[in-house]
Amino acid sequence: MSQNDARRYRVEHHTAYRYSEPVLLSHQQLHLTPRALARQRSQTHEIVITPAPTLRHEITDAFGNPLIEIAIESAHSTLEIVARTNVETTAATPIEPLQTPAWETVRDVLRYRAGWRPDPAILEATQFLFESPHARVKRDLRGYTGDCFKPNRPIVEAALALMAKIHSEFKFDPAATTVTTPVMKFFAQKRGVCQDFAHFMISCLRSNGLAARYVSGYLLTRPAPGRPRRVGADVSHAWVSLFVPGNGWIDLDPTNNLMDRPRSDQQPDSVVGAHHHRLGSRFLRHHAAARCHQRRRHSNSGGKSDRGTYRECRNGIVFVGAQFIAPCSCHGKSARPERSIMRATTGARLAAVRKYPCP
Repeated sequence: MSQNDARRYRVEHHTAYRYSEPVLLSHQQLHLTPRALARQRSQTHEIVITPAPTLRHEITDAFGNPLIEIAIESAHSTLEIVARTNVETTAATPIEPLQTPAWETVRDVLRYRAGWRPDPAILEATQFLFESPHARVKRDLRGYTGDCFKPNRPIVEAALALMAKIHSEFKFDPAATTVTTPVMKFFAQKRGVCQDFAHFMISCLRSNGLAARYVSGYLLTRPAPGRPRRVGADVSHAWVSLFVPGNGWIDLDPTNNLMDRPRSDQQPDSVVGAHHHRLGSRFLRHHAAARCHQRRRHSNSGGKSDRGTYRECRNGIVFVGAQFIAPCSCHGKSARPERSIMRATTGARLAAVRKYPCP
């Protein structure tokens, strides 16, 4: 990959909390730092917190995601967190869906068996085979995918068919679900937001014995004149990453029916980014959009954790992925930010960044 193939992005993410009464103690987990990946490099990164935290501790979680833990031990009525990042990314490796292995072959490779000695990539992927609070493994979901996962069908072709089916049969509706809506309720009502689309597709893939994880990031587009922006554009977004032996993790966006593609397939005027794992391409890219876990004085926790990597997609789109990885997103329950705004600029060139989610 030549230097000219690189894309550079500047991303600014604002989160603000306004409290009706002073909060005496606040503990936060910030997932706003891009992961260092083969196709993603953070050139500069800073997080400014107001009021300044009493304690600040930077760690890496079990999935390899950068994490900052802070504590504010003085009374405050507002909390503002601003993350600024300059990221450079390179294009995805071309993948021919029909030349990928049969989905049953991949399923069998991931199955535990006596005397099993998997290589590190396979072993890592097995973390993303099981149920979690947001991803279910159900016979009903396996049945739903039956027309897509036909015998001996190449795994990426089958996954693309499933993604297209979900995109056509489910409706994007911000009022239909909350961060606590179970995936089976989304299945029943067929309405929700990007995190619901991602959790549902992950559940379908895992129900077939495949490894899939949640990715959170940003989606930034420059649509053609007269064309609408993509769903999730210019805000935090979420999508799915599917493990394919020999190809690694492949990103799929069921909300917009898009697959991560090399830049040669892109229209030159669109950028899509996501952060959840990826400002790079690999978080354990599970799900999660920009979040900041916030605990108020007693027990409330809420907010979001961002991770991501920017990546480009077909149809002039670039994915910006989350900065951390996880088997599924972890959504807090209570205090939500009054506003959470992402700004991304690329100058004359297009670029993307990614992040990852939390377990």
